[in-house]
Amino acid sequence: MEPEKVREALLKWYDLHRRVLPWRGTHDPYEVWVSEVMLQQTRTETVELYYGRFLEKYPDVRALAESDEQDVLKLWEGLGYYRRAKALRQGAQEVEAFYDGRMPHTYEELLALSGIGEYTAGAIASIALGEAVPAVDGNALRVFSRLSGFEGSVDTAQGKNALRNLAKQCLDPMRPGDFNQAVMDLGSGVCTPKNPRCSSCPLKALCACGSPEKAERLPIKKEKKKQNIEEWDVLLIRQGNRIAVLQRREELLADLWVFPMQRHTGEELVLKEGVITCREVRMAKHVFTHKIWEMHLWCLTVTPQFDLLPEWRMVSIDQLDELPFPSAMKAAMQEARKLMEDAG
Repeated sequence: MEPEKVREALLKWYDLHRRVLPWRGTHDPYEVWVSEVMLQQTRTETVELYYGRFLEKYPDVRALAESDEQDVLKLWEGLGYYRRAKALRQGAQEVEAFYDGRMPHTYEELLALSGIGEYTAGAIASIALGEAVPAVDGNALRVFSRLSGFEGSVDTAQGKNALRNLAKQCLDPMRPGDFNQAVMDLGSGVCTPKNPRCSSCPLKALCACGSPEKAERLPIKKEKKKQNIEEWDVLLIRQGNRIAVLQRREELLADLWVFPMQRHTGEELVLKEGVITCREVRMAKHVFTHKIWEMHLWCLTVTPQFDLLPEWRMVSIDQLDELPFPSAMKAAMQEARKLMEDAG
């Protein structure tokens, strides 16, 4: 591999084909940080819908540091991976506390903040601050493993370090941000996981693969673990013009709001005194990274005498809209609205 030729060909291509995105062109490290956190494991098209709204409400580090966590989670609703939003807010509070609200100006300082790993620190430092550091995400690992014909596993620390060193060799010291974004664009639009467009690649003459058939074999990854399936009963419990919700305390979806849930046993629900109607309305499924929830959605109408649990909060339909709910509850929310509308 010839680093100088790689950077020259890639930047020439990028200057002609770069994507037009809301966060492209900004050199504000906070704005770049927000975009990079949102883009983690989320489609660009989805992030475009959220990015402007988020910055409108939290235009700088201080605004985010002083925010209410529930408000942040509500604004993040639908983006998923809510830990990112929490870590972003915590990082902003650290910037406020230790840097007087001014974003750090080096890769190493950025890396010390909550929620910022090597890739995000590299992206912020190179794009916003012009520091010559690589930003190696999944796209970059794929591009450089194919470009060099790397046969090691990219899931190991040794494999990631080897490819990070390759990226560092190719990095343009005068245009590090553009180079890193060019790699991102190449990986997302040309050097794709499936059906790579090798004939359109600006690096095809320099690539160790040279054909889609060879390229699809790389990068080499460990076999993914099979996702566990958990079956749940989700209880939509209406009492008058209010419905029961509770705030999650478990690590998964912590601090978000859900409807009462219990493990599905395959048996009939054991109902407490005070239930007027009870019916299963539909099934819903939500796929997480490591598990799948298969949910039986039950609509229950109960009397004022129904024994509510202490951790439940009874809310109106308007209050329901103010709480941050995860995407896993999307189908349940639709049924909850119907149940509430039927009650007038």
